[in-house]
Amino acid sequence: VPLKDILETKLGKPVYIENDANTALLSELWTGAAGCRNLTNLDNVCMLTLGTGIGAAIIANGTFLRGATGMAGEVGHCIIEPNGKRLSTSTGVYGIFEEYASARAIGNTASKRLKTSLAEESSLRKVMSSK
Repeated sequence: VPLKDILETKLGKPVYIENDANTALLSELWTGAAGCRNLTNLDNVCMLTLGTGIGAAIIANGTFLRGATGMAGEVGHCIIEPNGKRLSTSTGVYGIFEEYASARAIGNTASKRLKTSLAEESSLRKVMSSK
């Protein structure tokens, strides 16, 4: 779907399509702490985004680093534990960063521990059992 072209036609304005980590960093630069309003010429910034997956946005010398294939900030698929764990929704690669520190991985770990935990009075157990 040519989303950019459709939106530009409907809106009559230029439209830019960007990934979520890069837009989060732009927002932080424009309105947040990374803008460091009392500093000037802040040209080097990195942001790590944690959610369903893990990503990063990197600005070096005032320019987004994108890499040869546009994947420079995709740190979630870096292998941090060779022969490590693999989620059922994974890409099939074992031991990637997202499988240890993403929201999905943390939720899966919590769920497994709740099922095997002897702590009947766990506050997390109470919240999860009420749903």
